[in-house]
Amino acid sequence: MSQVDLLLVGAGPVGSLLASALMHNGKQFDWYIRNEEVRNLASQLQIRFPDGTLKPEFGFANFPDKLPKEKYNVVITCVKSQQTEHLMAQLPLAVDGHRLAVANGLIHGDHHLGLLYGGAYLDEGVLVTRSSNTLLIGSLGSIVDDSAYFCDLLACDWLKTQITANIEILQWHKLCLNCVLNPLTALLDVTNGKMLDSLESPLVQGMICELQLVAHRHLGKRWIYR
Repeated sequence: MSQVDLLLVGAGPVGSLLASALMHNGKQFDWYIRNEEVRNLASQLQIRFPDGTLKPEFGFANFPDKLPKEKYNVVITCVKSQQTEHLMAQLPLAVDGHRLAVANGLIHGDHHLGLLYGGAYLDEGVLVTRSSNTLLIGSLGSIVDDSAYFCDLLACDWLKTQITANIEILQWHKLCLNCVLNPLTALLDVTNGKMLDSLESPLVQGMICELQLVAHRHLGKRWIYR
């Protein structure tokens, strides 16, 4: 049985970045990765930090092959938004534990939400962390606001953390951004940055107008487009 108090779930660009931050901060954690091939790969990764420093392995992480049953004081999930709520409901958490879900899309619950602008990527067995990332953290419905706790836990040289009081509105902003960028960059075969040259096109403006109607219907006067 693990004696670690922190459980991280997910090994995509978000989960990998948070894992590198936890390791850099000297935090020991269990890292659950469902896919066996990815789990084996992650357990042998090296980490290249933005300053060029190369760490030999994830020495602070354990890699359980099943979702642990023991209770944790801290649980952080980095999975698809459609899986987040179900996963959060079944994860083992201590009575006074802290829960953070870092995900795009519309998720609900009595936990904290993190919106990440950035990520990490794999390069031939090396996890490369970008030099500039921002993680916005706020409470969706938790009685106790643990935003400051998570900001302190995850902040490092390449991950800026920030408390936000209007996280529900910001998740709609992120959703709208992804609804424009993700399909159009794929269909037009362009980068995110290249899309900045097409913001005034009828296609982009039409999508923005439709998304605004949906967001306003949900949030009412709280919705502020920027």
